[in-house]
Amino acid sequence: MASQVKDLKRVPGTNFVVDGFNFRYGPFVRRFFLTHTHSDHTIGLTKGFDQGYIYCSEVAARLLIYDMGIRRDVIRPLKVDCTIMLEGVAVTPISANHCPGSVCFLFEMQDGKRILHTGDFRWSDELHGRHPLLMRSKIDTLMLDTTYCDKKWVFPRQEDVVDALARHVGQCISQTQKKTLFIFQSYHIGKERAYFGVAERCNLNVYANPNKKKVLNLLDLPDSWMKLLVDDPNKAQIHIGTMKHQRYPESLQEDIKSTPWAEAVIVRPTGWTYRGGSGSQNENILSERRVCQNVSILSVCYSEHSSFEELQSCVRTLKPKKIIPTVNAETPEKSAKLVDKLCGLMDLSSDKSRIDAYLNKRASVQTDTQKEKQNDDPTVNLDDVDIREQEKIWDSLLSKKKAKIHHFFKKK
Repeated sequence: MASQVKDLKRVPGTNFVVDGFNFRYGPFVRRFFLTHTHSDHTIGLTKGFDQGYIYCSEVAARLLIYDMGIRRDVIRPLKVDCTIMLEGVAVTPISANHCPGSVCFLFEMQDGKRILHTGDFRWSDELHGRHPLLMRSKIDTLMLDTTYCDKKWVFPRQEDVVDALARHVGQCISQTQKKTLFIFQSYHIGKERAYFGVAERCNLNVYANPNKKKVLNLLDLPDSWMKLLVDDPNKAQIHIGTMKHQRYPESLQEDIKSTPWAEAVIVRPTGWTYRGGSGSQNENILSERRVCQNVSILSVCYSEHSSFEELQSCVRTLKPKKIIPTVNAETPEKSAKLVDKLCGLMDLSSDKSRIDAYLNKRASVQTDTQKEKQNDDPTVNLDDVDIREQEKIWDSLLSKKKAKIHHFFKKK
């Protein structure tokens, strides 16, 4: 959940606010950016919003109008990958790979500084690591989704999870002679790749109630997915459900008595279910438990946020000079601990305090490796440090220092 801290909502060096509707700002703040419409990013936003303009994706704009009744005249829809100029700042929305309509915002200042606010996102080496705007030059400040910023969160790619889930669904259907109903838990938006992905792979229809179907029609989903939707719930083995099914799974036992289904499986797709460990890949991805005679809950390690490995890849690729965590960062202490997990991959050349800490830690390891192993809270986690990159940065600093000394004596 996005941290509700006022300072984390302001884009440094601007009067811009990102996902920060829960606070009051001065009269100069008139431009509000919305990364996506999940409820923890719209806290404080009401249909009477009149503080300025809301900049968001076209999908998010439709949802603001449909779901929240926001006035059209205060919404400024933006096309993904199209740059606009606002108060001398170049602003570009980039796909966040999170949920429909979600975007990151790239802010490029007049002085050349570049700030990337990821919102909630799932880093992709293919989508983000090769994006021409992100690759053009380094990012100075990275405002980062740190939901899973811990080395224990190393869950698989979405594609691999959906493949494993589809195999499991296929096996269940075969064993019960097509009499199993799969109810996918979903937020108002999100998890579409999970249930439509399984439906495509298993050649199954999907049922959404009329209200959910109206929302799906706003999301610019692929035509191949939308063609899988049917109006008769008895003709679809995949139903799009809500979180209430997990709270009251026993009620399904009665609900399915008058249907063609003999069993019901509640599919819970979230990264928090990842168990890791020494089990097989399928065991780590899927975990099923029966809650009553003919109802079970299937937990699936499907996440729409970046894993820790993907966060490392993001920082390694973008080489930010500064990271500002936006999740689980309610205090400066919490924020610093999150940055420490990634700082070995940053460009530390302009941050003397961190490069000194890194070098001191490295010297400590070289002289006393056993002591390092016993240290539960190191200043820098060496497992996360890109040694070669930091050596290059340090060599560059030494070269500059030597050049200054040479120039000084030459003048003498």
